[in-house]
Amino acid sequence: MLYTRTACPLCFAMKREASRLARRFRLPLRTVDISGNRDLLSRYGSEVPVLVLPGGVTFRGRAEARSLAAAFRDASAADPGPEHSR
Repeated sequence: MLYTRTACPLCFAMKREASRLARRFRLPLRTVDISGNRDLLSRYGSEVPVLVLPGGVTFRGRAEARSLAAAFRDASAADPGPEHSR
């Protein structure tokens, strides 16, 4: 889950990298724009982007590509989803 806000440069960068990694590691990625939701605005406000991966790993704000890739790899290995079973 990726929480973003409209006109947020960090959100744009995180979404681009997270989308690429989600495809690479075959994990679903859902993006939610918090701009129109009061509850999410009060919860995340100025902390966006906020990326929450399976297993509870969370990134807030700027994140290094290497750290994101490692987290997606670990989440993929732990994900029991149908696309990971053979």
